[in-house]
Amino acid sequence: MSKQFIKELILSNQFRLYTIIAETYYQELEKYKPLVFRKWIAEELEIDEQKLNLNSLSSALVRERRKRSKLDKKKIIRETQSQNQQDSFVFSKDDSLPQKQNLQEY
Repeated sequence: MSKQFIKELILSNQFRLYTIIAETYYQELEKYKPLVFRKWIAEELEIDEQKLNLNSLSSALVRERRKRSKLDKKKIIRETQSQNQQDSFVFSKDDSLPQKQNLQEY
């Protein structure tokens, strides 16, 4: 997202503001942690640092971590399921047709 758009969201205190910030700047937020990140983004967007709520930034970071860990787990599950399906099915070859066995009835 563009910096100008996020700046407008911050200044107007829009709904889902901190979720959008956490999604957009996740790596920086994770790297700097909320306190330093708030200073960094305030300088980056040229806004007052007090416009950003520290508790809301922390909560958004926790939600984003949880969301990404769930996505990673689902991705791993899908990969293992597809590997299991590929491993379990064996294509038959024309030259290796099973031999018919004579059945005897008693």
